[in-house]
Amino acid sequence: MSRARDLANLGDGIDTSSITSGTFADARIAQSNVTQHESAIDALGTVASGTFNGTIGSSATGFIGVKIADQWRLTTAFSGTANPITNTSSNKLERVDSAGQGTIGSAMTVDTGGIFTFPMTGIYLVSGMLGVSNNSESDYISLVINAVISGSVTRHTNIYTSIPGPTGTTYANVSNSTLFDCPDVSTHKVSFGVNEDQHGGSNFSGSSTTNNCFFTFIRLGDT
Repeated sequence: MSRARDLANLGDGIDTSSITSGTFADARIAQSNVTQHESAIDALGTVASGTFNGTIGSSATGFIGVKIADQWRLTTAFSGTANPITNTSSNKLERVDSAGQGTIGSAMTVDTGGIFTFPMTGIYLVSGMLGVSNNSESDYISLVINAVISGSVTRHTNIYTSIPGPTGTTYANVSNSTLFDCPDVSTHKVSFGVNEDQHGGSNFSGSSTTNNCFFTFIRLGDT
């Protein structure tokens, strides 16, 4: 670095007639003729020390750091089995917008069929949490995360809970998470589903102000 700076600080000209093949005679180079001048060299030194005074676009690759963090929730309650959980008037989904909510980068998108599309490629932590209530027994309630690849749906993970026969309304929750590889946002997508034994028709809570049933997407790194 010091030798490059010395070059940048050389004087005001160079006598090209003094240069012979394979040699560099004693001469002076004008700073205006040096493309990598001292200030730029100093900036490179700053980058090397771990500090960058600039902006890295969200589409840049090879950099450590979360580029996407997003969360969606169910706003309209429903009962019974739904796989997938659709985005319609009966199972309405919205991006969480409560006071204090934080997000990073671009938003996920979801169609009416409940299929979520990622805003950029990468390896994602995908998770869901469902708040459920029942006034009778449920042998099992499961939260499913589906991989939707080129339109083909595969059950990626499936986690169960149960509600024993209650004397009144009983509450429980079920959560699930997985690591999902999205190498192409047009073909690699996810959806969520609920399966239950239908003994009493478990109720899944919806709200537009609190996260009772919600889904989280965090991009961990490049695919």
